Parts: sequence; C-alpha cells; structure tokens
Amino acid sequence: MTIAQRLLLSFGLILLLFGINVALALGAQYLRSNSVDRIQVAAGNQLLLARVDAQLRVFDPGTGAAQAGLPAELDGLLARLAGNASLAGSTDVQALLKVCDDLRHGAWSANAASPTPDSLLRRARVHLASLQADQQRQADAVAAQDASVERLSRRVSIVNLVITGVLVVVVTLHFFVFLRRRVIQLNAGAERIGGGDLAYRIPLEHDDELADVAQGINQMAGQLQQASRSTEEARLAAEQANQLKSTFLANMSHELRTPMNAIIGYTEMLLEDLGERVDDPEAAQMTQDLERIRSSGKHLLAMINDILDLSKIEAGKMELSLETFPVQALLTDVVDTVRPLVARNSNTLVLQVPDAPGSMHADLTRLRQSLFNLLSNAAKFTDHGNITLSVELDADGPRPRIRFAVTDTGIGMTEEQLGKVFEDFAQADSSTARRFGGTGLGLSISRRFCRMMGGDINVRSTAGVGSTFTIDLPVHVSETAAEDREQQTVEVAIDAAQGGDLVLVVDDDPGMLELLGRLLSREGYRVVTATTGEEGLNIVKRLRPQAVVLDVLMPRQDGWSVLSTLKADPDTRPIPVIVLTMLDDSEMAFALGAADFMTKPVDRQQLAASLRRCGLVPREGTVLLVDDDPESRALTRRALADGSWYIMEANDGWQAYEMMQHRQPDLILLDWVMPGMGGLEFLTRLRAAEHNQIPTPVIIVTSHDLAGSELAELDRYRALRISKSTLTRSALQAQISIALRDTRPEARAVGG
Repeated sequence: MTIAQRLLLSFGLILLLFGINVALALGAQYLRSNSVDRIQVAAGNQLLLARVDAQLRVFDPGTGAAQAGLPAELDGLLARLAGNASLAGSTDVQALLKVCDDLRHGAWSANAASPTPDSLLRRARVHLASLQADQQRQADAVAAQDASVERLSRRVSIVNLVITGVLVVVVTLHFFVFLRRRVIQLNAGAERIGGGDLAYRIPLEHDDELADVAQGINQMAGQLQQASRSTEEARLAAEQANQLKSTFLANMSHELRTPMNAIIGYTEMLLEDLGERVDDPEAAQMTQDLERIRSSGKHLLAMINDILDLSKIEAGKMELSLETFPVQALLTDVVDTVRPLVARNSNTLVLQVPDAPGSMHADLTRLRQSLFNLLSNAAKFTDHGNITLSVELDADGPRPRIRFAVTDTGIGMTEEQLGKVFEDFAQADSSTARRFGGTGLGLSISRRFCRMMGGDINVRSTAGVGSTFTIDLPVHVSETAAEDREQQTVEVAIDAAQGGDLVLVVDDDPGMLELLGRLLSREGYRVVTATTGEEGLNIVKRLRPQAVVLDVLMPRQDGWSVLSTLKADPDTRPIPVIVLTMLDDSEMAFALGAADFMTKPVDRQQLAASLRRCGLVPREGTVLLVDDDPESRALTRRALADGSWYIMEANDGWQAYEMMQHRQPDLILLDWVMPGMGGLEFLTRLRAAEHNQIPTPVIIVTSHDLAGSELAELDRYRALRISKSTLTRSALQAQISIALRDTRPEARAVGG
C-alpha cells in the first residue's frame, strides 16, 4: 500500500467519523425542535382550557344571564376547543362540549329530572381538570423524552469525538514511526553507498513512494558500481599501456642513442680534420655546417636521454647509485657549469650557502642533473634578472633533510600552468614551447629522481614575478628510499576456501596486486602478496606457497633474478613459478625454469588453468564418507565441520560406487568392516579402476585392529588409517593433509 493510499484511507475514516458526529448533532437538534413544538402545543391547550375554566367559574346559572345562554366569549373558546386538532379526539373534550351545550339551551328548566346547572358545571370542571392533567402529562413526557435524547446525543457525540481523537493520534503516530523508520533506512543506505560500499542495496520492504526512492538509489549504486568497475579496468589497462609505452620508449631510445652517438662522434672527427685546413676557404663553411650538425645531434641526444631516463623509471629499471659527497663541492661544480648559460640572457647568479653545509649520502649524478635542470629552466625563462640558488639544512626530527631552492625573477606561471608543470611532455602553454623550446621532460624526470631518493620537488610561482623550485631530500638517502615505508605482507583471508592452496603474487604495482588477489580469491586460493623481489623471496622461505605468480619489471631485484634464485635453491626449486609480465620474453622465462608464461593484461581463465596444470587445489573439494554406522558418520561429519568440504555419505561400498558415477570425490573416508562390500574390496576395485590415473586419497576410519596382512594391503593400495577411538578434528585434519600432500606432487607432474 502506497503512502498516498494510507493517507486517503486515514483521512476517509476521520471524515466518516466527523460526518457521523455532524449527523448526530443535526438529529438531536431536530428532535429538540420537535419537542419544543409539542410542548408549545400542550402549553397552548392548557391556556385555552384555563380560560374556559375561568369563564365557567364566572357563569351563574341562577341569574338571568343563564336564561339568555352562555357568554359569547365562552362560546368562542368552546369553538376553538372543538376545532383544536390535538384535542379533537379526546372524550373529555366531547363530554365538555355536551355539558356546555346543555348549559347553553337550559336543559334543566324543561324537565325536573334533568341535571341541575350546578351538577353540569361540576361535570364540566371535572372534564376540564382531566384535559388539563392530560396536557400536563404530555408536556412532562415530551420534556423527559427531550432530556433523554439530549443525554444520549451528548454521550454519542463524546464517544465519537474520543474515537476520532484516538484515530487521529494513532494515524499520526503510525505515519511518524513509519516515515521516520523508512527515512532512517534510506539515509543509512545512502550514507553507506555514498561512503563507497557500492555493492550494498537498500532493502525494499514496502511497495510505496519511498520504495521507489530506494529503488532509484539502488539503481544509481548499481550504475556507479559498474562505472567504478569500468574505471578500474580502464585504469589498469592504462597502467599496462603506460608500462608497455615505457618499455617501448626504453628500447627505442637505446636504439636511437647508438646511431646518434656515432653521428656526433664522426662529426667531431670531421671538425678536427677541418681544423687542420686553416687556409681552405671551403673548410670554414663546412666547419659551420658540421657545428650545426653536432649541436643538433647533441640536442637530439639530450632528448633521447631524457626519454630513456623517463622510460627506465616507469619500467622500474632505474636504479640509484648512492655515494657520500660534500655539498659545497656539488654546488661549486653545478654553478661553474651553469654560469655561462645564466649569463646568456644577462642574468645574475647568486649562491646562498650556510657555513659548513657538510656532506650528504645520495645519488650525486641524479641530484646534479636535477639542479642543472632547475637552473637551466630559470636561465631560460629569465631575462636581465636574478637567479638565486640557496641551501637550507633541517636537522630537526629523526631524519635530517636538506633543501635546494632555485629562485628566479622570470616570467612566472599562472595557477593553471602550475597544475601541469610536472606532467610528462608538458610545458606552460604552446606559446612557451614555441618561444623557449624543450621537450617538457626535465621537471618530470627531476621530480621522479627526487622521489626515488625519498624526497620531492615543490614549486611556488606568480605570473610576471618569478618562480621558486625547491628540492627537498633526506641528508642520508637509504637503499629503500623509493618506497620510504616498511615492507608489509598482506594476506587475503578466504572464507569460502579455507583449505585452498597458497599462491604468492609478486608485483610492484598495488593495483595489479589487488586485482590478482581478487581473481585468485574467487577461484578459491589463499593469497599472499609482495611488492618487491626481496620480500617475495622471504615469504617463499617462510610460508612455502604452492605456486608463485611473478612480475618481471620491478625495482632493485627484478623478476628474472627472483626466478633464478628460486630455481637455484633445492628447497624452493619444486615450487612452480608463473611469470606474468608485460614483456614478451617467454624464452627467457622457460629457460630460467618458469612453469608457465603469460603477458599482461591478465586473463583470469588462463591463470586459473595454469594453476590447475601446476597441480594446485583451489579448495579441499568433495569428501565421500562410506560407513554403515550412522553414529560413526555423524562423528566424522563433526570432525570435518570447518566449511571447506562438501560431504557425500554412503551406507556401503555399492552405494558409494553409484554416487561416484555422478560426482568424483577429492577424498574418501572409508570404513573397513561393512556388510556387503567391505573396505578392502572397495579399495581394490577403486585402485583397479584408477589404472594409470592419479589415485584418489583414501583414509581408512575404523575401530578394527588390522592384522599385518591388512596393513600390507593398505600400503599396497596407498591408503592411510585413523582409529575411530582417536578420531578428533585435529587428528583427522593431520591425516588429510598427509593424504593430499602425497597426491598433489603427482598431480603437478601429470599436469606438466
């Protein structure tokens, strides 16, 4: 029922009760009016009778007036009395009129036996008194009836008003509680969805307008979830494409740099040869041409080197070369090198260094390259201005830091230009690129260098005033400064597959780790992740996973090194390694001992199939429990009640064989002594049917003391044994682990 229908029904009931109250009031008013009319009629009749009585009292039959008949006024009153509709049917009225008629005609004078006038008057008064008493009784009855109707009407009105008030209160409370609960439910659902839980759906308990609102929110959440999923897939695809781009640029830049070095080298050799031909006029022109070629070549080589550095960083191949050096010597070298460039636009270079700046431990080449880039940019965008290189030491805190600030009075940048100054291949705008040239990679690469060393580059700028770029680095750069965080191992808990094999995923991309973790978790595997090769090797030694999914392009220790280390160790050599990378180098992977090779983006079905070929078991699977004793089966079920097994039960060997035709179990728990087909016969038939196949793990659960020949049969048919008297969950799980451990290596061998 919708809210509008609820409101209409409630208002209809209230209007109905109000109408009943109005009808009762009108009915009571009508009855009261009728009673008043009847009382007025009775009062008029009493007044008329009283006047007749007064006239009869003044009438004296002994006087001459009696001889002349009744007075005219009395005749008029009697006529009105005779014509009164309310008294016309009364016998007293008829009798009174006859008595008055006798008095009018003097009936007593003609006949001595006739009644006397006094007796006639008395009879008239008796009839008058009877009529007056009757009218009084009618008036009293009407008044009593009117009072009774008034009391009843008042009571009914009060009851109706009480019912109406109660209904209004109940309806108000109902709508308040109903709407408040629904609104709270909507707000909670909207907050949960707005908080990022796009899989949550607001329950639809009623078919009303608020349910339509909840349905709309649920549809919006579904659309957002789909959009988020598409965005995540697009992000992963973009990251993979960016990795491919970086790899391509790295390879292409390397191939381009080789011929460019040759061009520059041969050009310099030709310049040296022409330098010996001083008197040759053509040599001077050729020298100028070769100088232009060398200058252009060096410019092109610098661009190629920038692209190579960028691609190495993105591909994870850039490594830091850390050394300890004096800061003052670095600054002197940088200033001496860049001073001619600063003076080209008539700029002044100012160096502000504190006394005894000391030494720092960092990548000297990368830091020098970053300072060169900042100073050359300042010189490029400043004309007849000042360029200041200042150094500030910050010894506070657990890790001392040093800041190199390059300030210029050049053209500066707007807020929009500041937002993209560190983007790859980006410059302030197209006019700046045309006027000043450059590739737009210098700041991007310099910032990447600083972040690899655990620092960063910040900028402040005002258009038309100038800019300040600040390099902030730790004084002592550590080997792991690129991450600058503690290495953490994240294990993904798998509720639906507690017994699944453990898979280690090694990749430096957090997005790829999350994606692979989800994919493998859905397949039923337990997952542990590592972001570096060193961390992955430590996890392998500590947890001994059943398989490793390995990326190749990683900082410091790449995937090839990790794979070689794993295959060189006899303890880790049997662990299958699946190489998953964006490089197309399957020959290298298989040569180093990889079990499989796949390229990104990851194919879920291909990865799952590869793990199965390596013999991994995603979950414990199906167990067939064969026992003729229901209580023993119940005991075994409790020992298996961890949620990781699907349990089938059979009363004997024949029923077990019939069930195996429909579903092949992953483990069989078999009673040894059963009617019909016993445990030994069942085991013999089972192994005969599994000829040239991987044997199904079988554990004999029995209370029978097996003889030596029977124990030999168990060894022959590769079955384990556990006594029912010692059947506990831990003991059974230990035997199951041994059974699966014995069969999984064979599954891996068969899977290739």
